[in-house]
Amino acid sequence: METSALLPTAESSTAGTVPSSSPETGASTPENSSTSLGTSSTSPPTTPAPTAASSEPLTTLANTTATPNTITSVPRSTRVPSQLTGTTAGTTLDISTLTTGLTSGTPAAPETPNAITGTTVTNVASTVSLTHPTSLMPTGTTALLSTSTSTTAGTIPPSSPETSTPEVYAGITSESSLASQSHAPCCITLGGPRGCTRPHATTLLRAVLRMRRGRGKRKAEATELPRVSRRRKEEEEDAVQEARRRTAPSVREFKYNKKRVRLISQGSDLKEDAQCILYWMFRDQRVQDNWAFLYAQRLALKQELPLHVCFCLVPKFLDATIRHYDFMLKGLQEVSEECAELNIPFHLLLGYPKDVLPTFVVERGVGGLVTDFSPLRLPRQWVEDIRERLPEDVPFAQVDAHNIVPCWVASPKQEYSAWTIRGKIHAQLPEFLTEFPPVICHPYPPSCPAEPIAWEACYSSLQVDRTVNEVEWATPGTAAGLAVLQSFIAERLKYFGSHRNNPNKEALSNLSPWFHFGQVSTQRAILEVQKQRGKYKESVDVFVEEAVVRRELAENFCYYNENYDSVQGAYDWAQTTLKLHSKDKRPFLYKLQELEQGTTHDPLWNAAQLQMVQEGKMHGFLRMYWAKKILEWTRSPEEALQFAIYLNDRYELDGRDPNGYVGCLWSICGIHDHGWTERAVFGKIRYMNYAGCKRKFDVGQFERRYTPHKLSQ
Repeated sequence: METSALLPTAESSTAGTVPSSSPETGASTPENSSTSLGTSSTSPPTTPAPTAASSEPLTTLANTTATPNTITSVPRSTRVPSQLTGTTAGTTLDISTLTTGLTSGTPAAPETPNAITGTTVTNVASTVSLTHPTSLMPTGTTALLSTSTSTTAGTIPPSSPETSTPEVYAGITSESSLASQSHAPCCITLGGPRGCTRPHATTLLRAVLRMRRGRGKRKAEATELPRVSRRRKEEEEDAVQEARRRTAPSVREFKYNKKRVRLISQGSDLKEDAQCILYWMFRDQRVQDNWAFLYAQRLALKQELPLHVCFCLVPKFLDATIRHYDFMLKGLQEVSEECAELNIPFHLLLGYPKDVLPTFVVERGVGGLVTDFSPLRLPRQWVEDIRERLPEDVPFAQVDAHNIVPCWVASPKQEYSAWTIRGKIHAQLPEFLTEFPPVICHPYPPSCPAEPIAWEACYSSLQVDRTVNEVEWATPGTAAGLAVLQSFIAERLKYFGSHRNNPNKEALSNLSPWFHFGQVSTQRAILEVQKQRGKYKESVDVFVEEAVVRRELAENFCYYNENYDSVQGAYDWAQTTLKLHSKDKRPFLYKLQELEQGTTHDPLWNAAQLQMVQEGKMHGFLRMYWAKKILEWTRSPEEALQFAIYLNDRYELDGRDPNGYVGCLWSICGIHDHGWTERAVFGKIRYMNYAGCKRKFDVGQFERRYTPHKLSQ
């Protein structure tokens, strides 16, 4: 018998290790990391890599730092009747019963076909008997991670840099029982409060109502929202909700894959006087289709505790402007409204996480903290700050809700290219590319509601540049993002495979802003797009390549290479060739202001820059040409990369993202590429020129769309 804990045991029989990490270490070595606990050779740059769950009945939890942590059980002295089953709990609990929801003799669970392979995934039946849990972590687990053998890139045949087609790099930013009823109520768990028994309105309907009231208006002629009927939108959203309900009535009955979760804190047991579970949202800003939100609700349901959600609004973040904050805050308003409908208080905390979150945890009596995942330096430092400041008796877990295959599971090291990670990703998609269960109306009401959010005061608290205007074509929020997804599937997916590299064609998904802010799940997009494989196989395959393989390759690079935004992060061959040609005469030299204003000699480059400034989104193919010309027209590779990242992060809605950093380094420093024919300035970095673009599409047509005269009208 074991106690329950924040990270339940995994439904897997294989145990591996998560690579060790340190805030100061650099990129990992190409060799595969050791499988011995605590001796991994791969070192991600920031927060110590916490452990994933294991089904092994161990008495200690092996941390990835040098010193393992001993987890001891916290027995209850009394027997507590379970609110879920009416049974009486003893001092300890069989963790296999807690984590799988199954007891001896439980009927076999229904099987759900996997969206990509056609195989079946078993979902846990809801007809179970649970004893009352006493904590949130078994007395001991080990890290669970598929450890792959070292992969060496093969020889790639060279081709002419003028005639070859560069791979559109950065994922979609380059554009790429109770529950068996068909209309189950919002609150489908036992013991729900009265206010939760009504069916909740769809997020899309809420968006429509807000538009009617004049909130969130956008100019009709500028929008790219789908040209489909309101009725069709409602039907599509209802179909997605029904798919979630068919998967499981709630996450409590769902067979949750614990490989998505890793422990951040040293301790794991839930204290006896816990008042609630808290989900600290920062990257994945949505309610449904969110593995971190689902995991937090799973814990709260099993512990029979209220669930709270908080978001820490920092006054500034890298080069983000009011354009980015406006998109984010309007999306968070939708999150807040949806949480209210689900009996889950949403708290917007003003300030940096280390300054506001630990106090909130203590004041609310939080028993367990769950957060989502980002591989970038600053968010990882936030997580480390919270780990250091949390009370020792509050366990802290992290869930990768952004990637389909969790970053630390996809590969234990920095991958050399798409060629080396593609097989690893595809091999694990059948396990991870599954339908989501729904986040349900929470049956355990909070002791006190969330304070009303003064959204205007939130805007006033920001210390950001307000000269970069909000865009009009992209409506923030999950509802609008899902509508764009459906318009892509209905209108543009058929052309994606053949026309995605033509800036004059409407073939891209345009989903990158919603993906970046976590308002739409990439996994949801893939699940929906996969349904069209029979019609548009080429387009679906290319979309999966860009939205899954290329995006997760970018996450891998930023996670394992602390120099992801620096020339020092490039491969040795690239650093060498760039250094050798750093003194080469440049055909043109431009200052940052000239580039920012789009006043170079190249009308195509100017048009691409003005598209980004005006719309917050540059066509994916032109992003490569744009960045490579910055290398050609600046004094050094270091200055080129600095300018490119600054402009991208300042104007692109999806800036400050792993895809953006890797896209700039691919173009300027040859990351995930190989050497090409040597030439001045570029050395062996892949070259692109104006003539090559003219062979691919009507350059003049694009230039006429984005001229300074037209944009000023």
